Amino acid sequence: MAARRRKAAKGSGGGKGAGASSQNSSATTMSKAQQPPTTNDPPFYLRRYPMLFVAIVFPILTVLLSRGGFRVGGSVGSGEGVKDIISSEGTSSGSTSSELQSPRDAVEAIYVGDAYDVLATFPHDPKAFTQGLAYFGGRLYEGTGLNGESELRQLELKMASNKGGGEGVTGSVLRSTKLDENYFGEGIAHYHDADGNERIIQITWQEQTGFIYDAKTFEVLKEFRYETKTNEGWGITYDTSKHEFIVSDGSDYIFFWDRDTLQEKRRVRVTLRQLLNNNGDDDEEPETSTRPVQHINELEMVNGLVFANIWYQDVLVAIDPVDGQVVKVYDFTKLYTKRSPDADCFNGISVTDKMDELLVTGKNWPSMYRIRLLR
Repeated sequence: MAARRRKAAKGSGGGKGAGASSQNSSATTMSKAQQPPTTNDPPFYLRRYPMLFVAIVFPILTVLLSRGGFRVGGSVGSGEGVKDIISSEGTSSGSTSSELQSPRDAVEAIYVGDAYDVLATFPHDPKAFTQGLAYFGGRLYEGTGLNGESELRQLELKMASNKGGGEGVTGSVLRSTKLDENYFGEGIAHYHDADGNERIIQITWQEQTGFIYDAKTFEVLKEFRYETKTNEGWGITYDTSKHEFIVSDGSDYIFFWDRDTLQEKRRVRVTLRQLLNNNGDDDEEPETSTRPVQHINELEMVNGLVFANIWYQDVLVAIDPVDGQVVKVYDFTKLYTKRSPDADCFNGISVTDKMDELLVTGKNWPSMYRIRLLR
């Protein structure tokens, strides 16, 4: 932020010493006690009670400095002072990948690394800013983002000739519908309503608006409003066993909505047991602590756990929906190493027709991968 420029003080009218010639040079000189204080004199309370002033003000200044109330050589307005605030609150504005804590620091029992096999690689639209994937009955759906480019799509599937067979995508879009340019599309989920009809729900980023579609025709059946901790929508999935949606908003919470009323039933904070530095002493038991997991993004229910992308982290975390604890961390650093300059972050998870096999991709990625979880 540019520093404000101080305006030059305007003249008081009349030059220096104006009117002095009209004064009586023989006028009686006022004593010091009779003269008003000049601008260089200290305030009255400093002159009268200097030690009392120091005793009160000095401790206050010490506390402010220790807590960052004043910054030397930097300005909060420049953005340097708000990075930690942004990161700790888990909002999306202004954060960069260098500021994010990686879930790879999880304890050994949780961090499973690259415990997965890549079964096949399929083409994916590199112009698709993927926000969410959903699968049901041999049909794969994709929600994309960006204002003026947000869509709900059905992607063509084919049987794959790979290690384990199964379905894969061809890269073709069978059906799509665009959101109004005022909406930035986010996560999607497939579900059945109370009458057994197939539906798709889609949320938006900052508009606090969601849509419910007929899953077969993409006709918009309902538009609704919602609130979250950040009042944003990021990811959404559906728990068929409890008839409720699970939603993320970029913070360290996941939210549980009733399927029929779309009202929040509860929220759970997501936490991770992490390793602390033990100063390189292998003989000591490593210290651990529990911290919240920020920037939870795309969601998918997998074998009773909530799998989540973490914004700008090449990981999938498996979350216990009951208490919010991360129970597994999968590392996908090696999945797509030679990335195109146009490729954005790892985002997009879908179950498939086979147990423990997922489809994953990223925003503007040219490929989608079918993987098998090994742990």
